[in-house]
Amino acid sequence: MPFRSFLQRQIACILLVGGSAISSQSGAMFSGYDASAIHELLMAQVILKDDVPCFFSTAMTEEDKGARQRSITVEPMQGKIAWHISEDRGSRPLPASADQCVKYGETWQAGKILAEPKPLQYGMPYLVDFGARYHYLGIFCLSRDSTGATLLTQWSMGEDIVCTETPLNKPSKNPSGT
Repeated sequence: MPFRSFLQRQIACILLVGGSAISSQSGAMFSGYDASAIHELLMAQVILKDDVPCFFSTAMTEEDKGARQRSITVEPMQGKIAWHISEDRGSRPLPASADQCVKYGETWQAGKILAEPKPLQYGMPYLVDFGARYHYLGIFCLSRDSTGATLLTQWSMGEDIVCTETPLNKPSKNPSGT
């Protein structure tokens, strides 16, 4: 399935599930929804660990943390799946923090590799989809900074999905979080 149509389908699912969850939590169907809450509801985070993308979600449900069936798929905007691993024994919990993140291409003890990891290309938008009962999605670009160091950057979607120069994990303007 082409990346763009896959992405559109996934965004529609997030809006549907997120909108339902937010509406039911608020109890007010007419108050609209909080777009940032939907964004974080099923969002995968991507960080670099040893210059390799590493995936997790702090929004992970308890059902997903303990689920036996889990998988991770990374798909480029153009081309075939870059990496896909699946596991149905529950031997490794899904990553719910940066310390537990799963590195791109990492093997799992009971995991079945459905698509061997391909080298990631710089300047290419990638979609990561991982989960069990629910799917947690993230889009990232692998880039280099002015010194040549590897970094993750954001993407933008107009007529095409393209990588930007904006770091994916920008430091907060307000470090205290308040």
